[in-house]
Amino acid sequence: MILVNISNQIGAGPKNISLNFIRAAGASGMAKEFLFLATDDPAIKDMLRQAGVRHKIVPIFKHKLLKPVRFFYIQLLLILVTLTNRCEKALAFGNFFLVGRAGRKGVLLHHPYIVDDVLLARLPTVPRFLEHVKRALFRWTLTRVDVVIVQSDYMKDMFQAKYPQYRRKLVVISNPVSDNFKKLPTYTAVDRTAAFAEKTSYALIYASRFYPHKNHAFLLGLARAFKARKTPIEIVVTLDPQTPGAADFLAAAEKENLLIRNLGEVSQPELALAYRQADAAIF
Repeated sequence: MILVNISNQIGAGPKNISLNFIRAAGASGMAKEFLFLATDDPAIKDMLRQAGVRHKIVPIFKHKLLKPVRFFYIQLLLILVTLTNRCEKALAFGNFFLVGRAGRKGVLLHHPYIVDDVLLARLPTVPRFLEHVKRALFRWTLTRVDVVIVQSDYMKDMFQAKYPQYRRKLVVISNPVSDNFKKLPTYTAVDRTAAFAEKTSYALIYASRFYPHKNHAFLLGLARAFKARKTPIEIVVTLDPQTPGAADFLAAAEKENLLIRNLGEVSQPELALAYRQADAAIF
């Protein structure tokens, strides 16, 4: 059995990684060997069914008090599954592999606060304490896994500086371009230049969810500078107003009549169109 734990992959970026992985697992010659622990996200469940791989669904609880219950339930599930099945390999998407046994174990690290002290220091007291707890859990994970996977040289460098004794466990596997983007028609430099030449106003897109380390606050200052200089540049964001802090950010932009337009959370084809219509992007 190959166990893949994607049950805590809830963000937009991690979800797309999960979808790509499920699709690839279903198309592989080892499809029958996989067992996924996954969320009840409709897109994830649909992809699991399409791929025809075995899976167990762990529902997402929106109430904050139930989140710790879900965490401990997942740990018990990992223990049970690996005790009652011969698990040759196991992979955890999402920073932690705390319990469970397998012949070879790996974890995907993509949480920046685990390796970035500068980001950590900027957090308020309570979130910073919680991130220190996560770091402690990650250190325990490092003693248990055979390989740590990161998706960029930036994360590789940060990891090696923070945890030099585990550098030999590190592997870089870049996040592939989604099939949703590969299928789109080519938009050449000539096409873009022609479209740009006809414009009198411009768009700058910042496609990201509203997380503290994404630093959306700087967009307010940027928009104020554009407004003061009468520069015709609109800033485009992709925020779910229900995400903590996002509504306040959007309200501040509206109150000052700043050129910040929110598309909301959009599908990848819609996002590709937004990139195509934009003149510049922040990444």
